[in-house]
Amino acid sequence: MSMEHSVDPAILKKLSASVTHSHGSRKNLSYIISVEALAQSQSQTRNARHSSQCVARSFDEFRRFRKILLARVGVAANATSFLTGGLKAYRCPCRGAKGCAFDVTRTYLERTQFTRMPLFGLGLTEADLNNRQVEMNNFLRMLFGIIHRMQPSEWNANCLFLHDILDFLDVEHAFLELIEELMREKKRHLTLGGWKAFTLETYGLGIRTQTA
Repeated sequence: MSMEHSVDPAILKKLSASVTHSHGSRKNLSYIISVEALAQSQSQTRNARHSSQCVARSFDEFRRFRKILLARVGVAANATSFLTGGLKAYRCPCRGAKGCAFDVTRTYLERTQFTRMPLFGLGLTEADLNNRQVEMNNFLRMLFGIIHRMQPSEWNANCLFLHDILDFLDVEHAFLELIEELMREKKRHLTLGGWKAFTLETYGLGIRTQTA
């Protein structure tokens, strides 16, 4: 995973991700990840769809991603770096001698396993594909569950662990701008809603607009 990433990882607090379906032949199967802005109310659902994107990742890419994250939190043969898919992943030093702010994920990552399937997808059933999708969703849910519980003040903007997630989900500036626009719209909506609630609570239904 590259560190040449200028997107602030704090944006992950406003996102969720899930595997929606698979695509392609059994020999060359990709899993489609939907990355979406967190909708705070049903009224925002339609707009939230406009601030979402889909990313295709193979089973091997998921496995490689997990291994890289394990290396970031110190789980590797030499606890410093390891080779995976021709890439070297180092321990994340975002908290200096204390390691990575996301070392808390170590146990969860170690327990997470993606079931290997037959070579070239031979003999794969629909149930097998569904089970694999559940495993991938559980993996993403675990990551975002921890991210959403932590405060941005607890992590470093240069955290390798978080930048790996940004890269895997292909979160770039164009998508970031859409998310920020949605957040601004939500804020405007909540501000207007709060004013209406305050007015109703304070004045009841006594205010009427005079007609000409």
